[in-house]
Amino acid sequence: MKRSSRSFLKWIAFAIAGSAGMWLAWKHYFPKSILHYRLEATFVVDGVPVSGSGVQRLVVNRVRGLGQKRAGWWTFGEAVRVELPGYGAVYLLMTTPTPDGTYTFATKGRFDFLVSDACKLKEKRGNRSWSDYVRMVGEVSGTCQVPDRSLPLMVRFSNELDPETVERVLPYQLEKSFGPNVHFVSATITITDTPLTLGISNHLHWLTEKREKRLTPGYAGSENPSLSDTLKHSYFLRHES
Repeated sequence: MKRSSRSFLKWIAFAIAGSAGMWLAWKHYFPKSILHYRLEATFVVDGVPVSGSGVQRLVVNRVRGLGQKRAGWWTFGEAVRVELPGYGAVYLLMTTPTPDGTYTFATKGRFDFLVSDACKLKEKRGNRSWSDYVRMVGEVSGTCQVPDRSLPLMVRFSNELDPETVERVLPYQLEKSFGPNVHFVSATITITDTPLTLGISNHLHWLTEKREKRLTPGYAGSENPSLSDTLKHSYFLRHES
């Protein structure tokens, strides 16, 4: 009986050791990195600097599967709202135009590389494996300047209660939207350990009152879509399920 008990305990010990080894191997070959970063945008309004910011979360992991040689990038949080005194608010959405400034349905995914572009992670990767690269992302620190080509799509609303009144704001042509006394200066990201910023639905009640896929209620397709037809609720509010 004692021998059976000892054998059983050895079997349990081997099983635990084997499971621990498999778990460590899994973590080594398929790591995940999570970063919180503060996206801050600075403007000049009537000669006075004005800034607004919000904390978002970046999740990066080594894509699983035989032959998969890449990393997956996902960003969560809320769009950044910047109040411009006397002129309303600008929203920096969780989507990005193409480098030439064009905005289409197909550009959403570029926003997930905001941290990579700002902190030049591709250039710093060197000859690291994909697993080491994912771990390197998790070690990023400090503040990085967002290059113009990677700036998020900026919009405003003539009436925040009506999502269809959305208008695009071009950061270096703000006079078209606000007149000559409002100017965009820069955007930065700073790695932080503070929680995600919440509260955008306090200003845009329709984000939670009636969940729609796009800003145009009941949008079913169009040959010439408007901006509200193109924009999704998830560009303003994207939380992990």
